[in-house]
Amino acid sequence: ALCVSTFVFCESQVGGENTGIPIATNPIPFDKCSIAAGNDAEYKMTAFAWGYNNEFWYAKQKNSWGEFDEWKSAGGFFAGGPTVVRNSNNDITVFGRGADKKVWYKVFHDGEDQEDWVPLGGKLLSGRVTVLLDPQGLFHVFARGKDSAVWEKRQYANGTEAIWEEWVSLGGIITSNVAGVVDAEG
Repeated sequence: ALCVSTFVFCESQVGGENTGIPIATNPIPFDKCSIAAGNDAEYKMTAFAWGYNNEFWYAKQKNSWGEFDEWKSAGGFFAGGPTVVRNSNNDITVFGRGADKKVWYKVFHDGEDQEDWVPLGGKLLSGRVTVLLDPQGLFHVFARGKDSAVWEKRQYANGTEAIWEEWVSLGGIITSNVAGVVDAEG
């Protein structure tokens, strides 16, 4: 399974002549924006941003090397920027910390907004959500809890479907977002 996740953090306007991306207009904020992007199976990038209205917005590349479509609302009501991962079906999956302090996710099949936001729960979250895809194609979601510990929610295989386990504290006291990597053993 291949996981492609790209993060771009900016303190100024998104895009411009040097990046080949047009400068974003409203509803994408340019003062403290955070953008996450991922490639689909055709290597077309889809960029996601946290908008002024607290929704996630997205723009998809028209081809694997060129310009982007107009920004579209993906909905939701978030308290931080998106995390983007390509799942084992080559669909873009977006995760975020909702204003209710819970993790939410949405799958974009063929780059299109067809699904509803799905809650993963957690009464614990602050900071950006970190998501990894293991070699079996299962998600591992990490976040910093209100208690400043690292928390994980992961999928496990149950026959042909992936089932979400409960949130589990991994302990520790952290003061920043969680980062992770999948090693050679998964």
